[in-house]
Amino acid sequence: MRILTLLPAAAVERVTVALGKAALVEAVFEPRQFLELATVGIWRMLMIDPDLITHEATSAFVDSVVCCAAPLIVYTSLTRASARTIATLAKRSLAGVLLRGFDDSLATLRLTLDPGPLELLGASMVELLAYELDELPMDVRRGTIAAFCASAPVNSPKALAVLSGQSRRSVDRWFTRVGLKPAKSVLATSQLIRAYSSLEDTSLSLASVALTSGFGSARALRHNSLALTGIPVRALRRSFPPLGLLDHLTTQIRSSTLCPKTA
Repeated sequence: MRILTLLPAAAVERVTVALGKAALVEAVFEPRQFLELATVGIWRMLMIDPDLITHEATSAFVDSVVCCAAPLIVYTSLTRASARTIATLAKRSLAGVLLRGFDDSLATLRLTLDPGPLELLGASMVELLAYELDELPMDVRRGTIAAFCASAPVNSPKALAVLSGQSRRSVDRWFTRVGLKPAKSVLATSQLIRAYSSLEDTSLSLASVALTSGFGSARALRHNSLALTGIPVRALRRSFPPLGLLDHLTTQIRSSTLCPKTA
């Protein structure tokens, strides 16, 4: 497996260690050189950190990189600029998102870098909530985007508060200030989006889907599907196309007074 990266040196080293002899990692540090090499059809995967691309060059870079055949993964510490790039790429060509220091254990890296096709609906949800997210402090924004985009779910409001570097009450106050529901509802929404993607594999039990999406139990998953959509969980994919689900949940997270269960 050959991987082309546009990443900081420390991130390149971590990817190399995670994959060991299973991959050849080619590292470049200039966006122009990356794009020149990315068009060559020898890569199993492309990895970028949007923070290595200047704001002025981002649009042209995105236009070019989405034309490449290899799957693209973003591996970043998640700043406002990289979050916007993720949202843009999610609409066009993105196979995965890894957040440095949050879900980039060596085991997670190995799993994520050998993926099947993924529905990155969480990144699309971030785009729909861009106005509200831009009004949040950087750490709260980072934690919230991680809840939607990171490979590992954020399992509880307490975990989100820790990730955001604030108390749970402060996180809830910030959400209210920007027009979002409290952390409990935000996380229930992010977890249901993850569950929706997992439901494509009909061989998975609801207990397995609940575990991988961050719900504490199949019962909580069933409850939140009904609470947030009015649809039984096993019927979600038949009832909503992916973007239809996101549109519905965007309305819920902004205006619903219901506070769903997360465990």
